[in-house]
Amino acid sequence: MKLPSRYTPTGRFFGGGQGVVTVWRDTSLDRDVAVKVLSTQGIGGSLRNEAMLLGKIKSKHVVELLDVGIEQASKKEYMIMEYVTGSDLDTYSPKDVRDLYLTLYQIVAGVADIHTAECIHRDLKPTNIKRDDSGIIKIIDFGIGVDGRQVQTASGRGTPGYRGHEFYKTNIILSASTDIYALAVLAYKFCFGGLDAAFYDVPPTSPPSFASATLGQSKERLAAEISSLLDQCLDSNPAIRPSAIKLKRTLAKHISQGVHVANFVHNGKPYSISRSSPSYGISFANCSFEISYDGIDFVLKKVSGDIFVNGIQVGSAMPLFESCVITMGAGSGIDRVFIPFNVSHPEVVL
Repeated sequence: MKLPSRYTPTGRFFGGGQGVVTVWRDTSLDRDVAVKVLSTQGIGGSLRNEAMLLGKIKSKHVVELLDVGIEQASKKEYMIMEYVTGSDLDTYSPKDVRDLYLTLYQIVAGVADIHTAECIHRDLKPTNIKRDDSGIIKIIDFGIGVDGRQVQTASGRGTPGYRGHEFYKTNIILSASTDIYALAVLAYKFCFGGLDAAFYDVPPTSPPSFASATLGQSKERLAAEISSLLDQCLDSNPAIRPSAIKLKRTLAKHISQGVHVANFVHNGKPYSISRSSPSYGISFANCSFEISYDGIDFVLKKVSGDIFVNGIQVGSAMPLFESCVITMGAGSGIDRVFIPFNVSHPEVVL
C-alpha cells in the first residue's frame, strides 16, 4: 500500500473483524498513526461510514480521525487515525472499587460523547476499548456503528453476549440504550471476571445482580446506587435503561466522595456544607429542617412544617438536587423564605 510521502510504514499491523490496521510513521508530525483498510469489500458498515461517524464525534475517550483517502493503485479507501498505544481491556481486572469506577467513568464519558453526536457504537466490548500508556481510555472500531438517535435495521450484527434484548425482535430498533446494555455487560465482566450464561440466552435473561460482586483482596462491594443503576442498564426494556450522562454523573459523584461542597444563602449570608462542616439546621416560624452531607449526597432531613423543594412539598428525608430552591412556609410574600442551594462538583482527575 502506498500513502502520501509523509507517511512511512513501521511493519506493525493488527487484524480485525472487518479490516486490517497498519501502523505508519507521520514524519511531518513525528508520531505514529493507525491506517485502516477494509479486508472485505461490499459489506455493510463501510469504511466511509466509520469515518463519517468518527468525524462527528469529539471526545477525549474516542479514537480521533485524522484523514481519509483512496490508495491509487488498489483504489481502496483508507482511514488514518490516532494510534492508541497500550492494550485493550480484555484481561482487565479492577484492583478495587475505585479502580473500577475510574475505568467505567472514562468509558461512560466516551459513550456519552458518542450519543451527544447522535451516533451509536453498536459493538462495545473489551477488545474495542484501549487504555493508552498515559492511562487514558479510548473507544475504537466503529465498523458497524450507526448514525442517528434511533435506527431500524434488519441486521442483528454485534458480538454475542453483548447484544441486548432488542436484537432478538422481528424489527430491530437500535438506540443509545443499545450501547448502555453493552456497557453494563462490560462492567459485569470486570466485576465478575467473565460473563454469566444468562447473557448468551436467546433473548438474554437476567444474570446475578451487581450487588453480589466483590472486588479486590478486601472484597469490596459496589455502592448500592451504582449496582442498582448497572442492573437497570441490563433491563429488557431499552426505555428503562439510564442514559450515559446519568451514569457519568453518578460515577463522578462516588469517585469524588467526601470532597463535594454545597453553597446556599440564608438571611442574606452565604453558607457552605462540606466534609469539614457536614450539617446545618435552619428554622423559620414553625418550619425547620437540616441539610446533612454523607460524603455522597446532601440530604434534607428533620423536616418540620411546610417545606418545599423546587415547589414540591416534602415531608421526609430526601437527597437534594444539585441545584434547587428550598422554600419554607406555605403562605406568600413575607410569610415565606427562599433558600437557593447549589452543589459544586470537583473535576474527576484521571
